[in-house]
Formats: sequence, structure tokens, C-alpha cells
Amino acid sequence: MSLVPLRLHPTIQSWFTSAWSNPSRPVWAWWTLLLLLIGIEAFGHDQIKTAQMLTLALPFLLILLLPIANKRYFQLRKLIVCTALVSFVMDSVLRHFISEAYQAAPDSSMVLSAVANTSLLESTEFIASYATPIIHLLFISAFTIGLVIILINAASASQENAEQFQMKTFWLKALLVLAILLCAIGYASKPWRKLHPLFFWPRISLVAIELRTSWHDLRAQRQQQLKFAQSLQPIVDNSESSTVVLILSDSLNRDNMSTHGYHRPTSPRLLELTKRMPEHLINFRYAWSVEAATLASLESFFYLDTPSAKPVHLLALAKAAGYHITWISNHDGQAIEQEHARFADHLEMLNNIPGRDSHSSDSSTHQPLSAALARPVQRKLIVVHMLGAHPQYKMRYPENANAFADVTDKVTRDLEKQGRSNWLIEKRNEYDAAILNHDTQVVKTLELTQQALSETQRGVWIFVSDHGQEVGHSRNHAGHSASTPAGFRIPAFIWNKHPPAQANPAFAQRPFRLDWLGWTMLSLMDIRWNGQQTSKDILSQEYQFKNPKLGIPIQTFRN
Repeated sequence: MSLVPLRLHPTIQSWFTSAWSNPSRPVWAWWTLLLLLIGIEAFGHDQIKTAQMLTLALPFLLILLLPIANKRYFQLRKLIVCTALVSFVMDSVLRHFISEAYQAAPDSSMVLSAVANTSLLESTEFIASYATPIIHLLFISAFTIGLVIILINAASASQENAEQFQMKTFWLKALLVLAILLCAIGYASKPWRKLHPLFFWPRISLVAIELRTSWHDLRAQRQQQLKFAQSLQPIVDNSESSTVVLILSDSLNRDNMSTHGYHRPTSPRLLELTKRMPEHLINFRYAWSVEAATLASLESFFYLDTPSAKPVHLLALAKAAGYHITWISNHDGQAIEQEHARFADHLEMLNNIPGRDSHSSDSSTHQPLSAALARPVQRKLIVVHMLGAHPQYKMRYPENANAFADVTDKVTRDLEKQGRSNWLIEKRNEYDAAILNHDTQVVKTLELTQQALSETQRGVWIFVSDHGQEVGHSRNHAGHSASTPAGFRIPAFIWNKHPPAQANPAFAQRPFRLDWLGWTMLSLMDIRWNGQQTSKDILSQEYQFKNPKLGIPIQTFRN
């Protein structure tokens, strides 16, 4: 079999040949390179950061104008400039991707926590879940880098073409002086200098490594928290047996649940229960998380303010009051285990295949929950941490169980009218299928709780999600979102076997803050302590809602 050589158009072939071998490097290549850098920096930065990054890249452009006769130095100069400018290209592309995936800067606490809490396996699976945008960005990167290398080669001044780069007018000389002055200012400024890709990314890697290391030191912090909780003198103001079950899910947006008026039947069993026992099961219609990522959300939920301004951990307070704590997790994550789950008297980590591609079903929590409910202790707090609709969505339901695949309904038509891509519509279908499957798993935990309680036992079941999810609600994006309301809108349900006489159906219309749920849980567990704040207990007559600061404009928290 003979190989057919690749033939280019004569004009294109002549341009490439000139760029790589013609000693007469055209000046236009230098200006084209500058314009290309402006475009790629604007791709990953706002206007101010674009100007700063261009200032940092400018010295490498300027040294291309210096004619060099020595061939070895000539090649070394090209290598240095290529390395530097390629790093600027990759920096901009990475920042664009992180902004799209997290709506955050690479050095934000959200991104750093996610990186520090991610294994090699989960990193691979994260890439798989964002395969389509990553492929697009890789193509842009490869094309841009290739073009940068070609233009650097074409724009490199040698002694042979020095005449082309002579500053023959006053304005060109003034422009050169201004450029040199800008370079000096940029590198003299520490905030600007820290943005340089060859310094920024190694520093971020070290910060993530240090963050992960710090999590290993949390054992001592837990001991300090327990001592601090005991000093607050929490007591249980009731002699009866009590069981509180907290179902903590992940990545659920209440807008995609039929309990909240969604057009698809994604939570039929939970909807039926809310209709059948409205006096026992409250569906808080306007529930919000104050964080758009798991680690930050759990931290805001579990840590409560105290009169001394030092926060106390909810589980440490419950443990100091005499509650036996069980933590059952189908969720992976070293940070969550070390900072929160290890407070438990009994801990079960069920997910042996961590990562976004884990097929571990939330149904695996049912048997351990039954065992925890049957444990012969007077007061039980059981936390069940589920994967919920954690991306990838298609891993959260059985194979071939997507009831919304290839369905053309009102949801599909609305997404098409909004200009959402076919890829995003497919993600919405997968997301809704994940919520439908999760509905069964969640309702089962309530049924198990109800069955385990005797006639006289007091029991409470709580179901919330740590944060929401943007799946084409406000933009052409699927995943965590700190820049749209969808990233914060969550479901919240409380079932009480013996609701208090003063319970008011209007409570369901109160706006709900996840970071205040701890105060309600302490009340439901009859725990009294020195730092009580009934104004944050959504089931209290003294409840006073305050708008949380989400970092984005929210017209009303009652929608």
C-alpha cells in the first residue's frame, strides 16, 4: 500500500515554508502574534486581567525584536519565548474552563477544596463528565499553540533581517519606551507578578497539597471541638427516646422536582407523601443553600455561631448532649470524612469506588440505616450522606432507566426555545432521570424510619441537598454554578412523627436557609444550650429570616 503525500494549496504551502525557513521574517508576524495573544487572554480573563496578563507577556514579545547573529542564542531565544507564551495560552484556556465549570477563579476556596479533595481516579472521571467542552478546548489550545509557534518563528529577528525592526520614527521609539515601562510596572507589582502562569500554577498546586495535608491534622481539631461543645453545657430537655435521621443529598435543584411544580414526574413518591400527610411532612417551598459546592456548604451547615464568636460543630454539640451519632456515607471525600463524619460513634463509608463515575447506588445506605435505627440507644442522630444527583448524572440511575431519554415534552421544547444545545438537553434528561431514581431511595429511608419507631417513640426525618445544580436553567451549562440561582436552590423536607401543637402549615411558605438548619435540628432534638438562637429555627414562632449573601443578585427568596 502506497502512502499519498499531503498536498497543500500552493499559497498556504509557501506561507508555511516562509514562516519556518525564510530568513526574512516579516514584521506582520509580530503584530499578528500580539493580536493573537490579546484574543486568547480575553478568552480566559476579564478586561483588567487581560491587560495585566498582556503586560506580563510583553517582555517575551519585545525580545523577539532584538536581532541575534549567534545561531545557538537565536534558537535558545525562540525556545524561551515559546515556553513562556504557550504557558500564557494554557493559562487562559484553563481559566476559561474552570470559570465555566465552577464560576470561580482557580485560586478560589471552592476550586482549591475540590482539587485537594480529588483523587487521580476522580480527576479522570471529572474529565470524562466534561468530555465535550474539554475536546473543544483542546482543539482551541492545539490550534492556538501551533499558530503561536509558527508566528514566533516567523517574527524572530536575526541579524539578517534587523533592518525590518529598526525604529525609524519618533512614535515607534516612544511606543517601545512605553512598552518597556509597562513591563517594568507589571513585574514590579507583586499582585500582577503572581498572575504569571509559570509562577501561578506551581503555587496553586502547592496550596492544594498543603490543604490536603492539613485535613490529616483534623483529629486534634475534633477533640478541641468536643471539649468546647461540653463547655457550652448542652442538655436534652426531655426524658423520652428520640431518633433524628438526616438525609443529606447532593446536587439537587428543587426546580427539577415535581414536588415543586416541575412538569416532569421526577419525584412522584415524595409528592404523594406530602399530599397524604401534610400535618407531618413539611415541604419547604423556598429552600436555599448559601454555598454552591459541597465542602463549603457542609461547613456552613455544621458550624454554628456561639456567644464567644468561636463556631461549634453541630455533631460535637449533639454528642456532648448525649446523642449517639451514626454517619452512613455513600459519598466519597477525605475532607468530609475527616472534618465531619469522624465525630460519629459509628461510621460506615460504603462507597469503595470513589469518584464521579462511581456506580455505587444510594440504595446501599438502606441496610445500614435499618441497623442504626435498631441500635439499642435512647437518643440517636443518624446522618445518611447520599450521592443524589452528583455528576455524572447518568451514573445515578440503573442502565437503560432514563425515562426521559429522547422524549419531546414541554421541558424539551422550553430548552430548545432558550437555545440550549443538544448536549445540554441530553444532560437535563439524565439529570431528571437521576432525580427520579433518587426519589425512590429517599422515600425508602423515610419508610424505614417510620417502621423502626414504636408508638411512643419520638422521631424526626429531615431531607435536604447540600447545593443546587445548573442544568440549562439560566445558561448553557451543566454542573455546579455559583453565578446563577440554580446553584443554590435546593429541596428541604421535615417529617415529624409527633408535630408540636403550635405547628403552623404556613411554615412551609417560609424561606429556608440550609446554614440555619442546625438550629432547627437542635430544637427537634430538645437540646438546650448557652448559645441558642430561636430566631434561626424555622419551626419557631420567633423565626426571623435574613437574606443570605450569595454573591449574585436575588430579587426575592420566595420563588
